[in-house]
Amino acid sequence: MVDRIYGEVEKLTKKFKTRNPYELADSLGIVIMRRDLAQLKGFYTVENKTRYIVINERLDDLFQHLVCSHELGHDCLHRHFAQYDSLRDYGLFDLNGKIEREANLFSADLMIPDEDIILLARWEHRTFEQIARMLHVPEAIVRFKAYSVSKRGYDVHTPELAESDFLKRG
Repeated sequence: MVDRIYGEVEKLTKKFKTRNPYELADSLGIVIMRRDLAQLKGFYTVENKTRYIVINERLDDLFQHLVCSHELGHDCLHRHFAQYDSLRDYGLFDLNGKIEREANLFSADLMIPDEDIILLARWEHRTFEQIARMLHVPEAIVRFKAYSVSKRGYDVHTPELAESDFLKRG
């Protein structure tokens, strides 16, 4: 699963030469809309062969960027599910559903290049929170990225990154 998701991200970023989810969505022909969605953070849907990412306009810019990345993950990995019903995200970083975990991993791989997390994680006393602040991303995205690089065989020396159950927390 991790290798397939990482491969999808790499294929997109190399083809379109960007990690910006808005630019990628535009290049893929996905319509992005911002609406007041109350508690809903965003969703991905396909209607009449048109693909949409709808983002809650109440979210700050960082979380709108994250939601766009996450929903782009649904487009690349789960489009077939959206043909029958919208994929709605009330709470990002949901660990209970397989497709939500996969979209979170996609988002983490898109938002953080491998080199960045590997370099920052090698300093032994850095926490996920510190790395997240340095990268200007939510801490949960750093956790997903650390999981991704460790599953793909990278040796990250920070003790916190070595914990195997971090996905159960947060």
